[in-house]
Amino acid sequence: ILDVLSALDHAHSNGIIHCDIKPENVLLDTRARLTDFNFSALEDQLSNSQSGRSIGGTKAYLAPEQITGKEITPRTDMYQIGVLLYELLSGEIPSIHAPTLSSLVDAPHWIDSLFSKAIEHKPENRFPSAKAMIDYIEQQTLPDQESIIRENKTLKSVLARFKKRTRRSLLRTAGLALGSFAL
Repeated sequence: ILDVLSALDHAHSNGIIHCDIKPENVLLDTRARLTDFNFSALEDQLSNSQSGRSIGGTKAYLAPEQITGKEITPRTDMYQIGVLLYELLSGEIPSIHAPTLSSLVDAPHWIDSLFSKAIEHKPENRFPSAKAMIDYIEQQTLPDQESIIRENKTLKSVLARFKKRTRRSLLRTAGLALGSFAL
């Protein structure tokens, strides 16, 4: 998740808001890479008003302000990072009554605070930036080497699930493409 946050930090520092963060837009090789900026927006175009512009994205990952047509900011991406994080760790999209992450997987309790802050309904209560979330994660993980070792075990299982899901998605897409050639 730190690679994705670093990419977001770079985009945000250049005034770009992604608006569609989801597993299918994260490619894994030696690093995680954030892709598909098709729904992205330039922050300075949105800061005064959205001018009736519809901001797209994937329904399950939309921040409340995307749904209601309110101002889109980097905090919109932070909401989507929270949904992505929950899904990567639990295998499910969070719902209103979703259980805490630490009750679903072997994860430290600070992950629950990170997730809760990321998906706050009000944007002003979320992490203000990707850098702020990176700082929070580093603050929580650096002092406790034992939890880092435990998290690495969890991360390996998460990555295995993520790679399997991405592989299925790619195969499904390839199958659809091949099916269209058969017509």
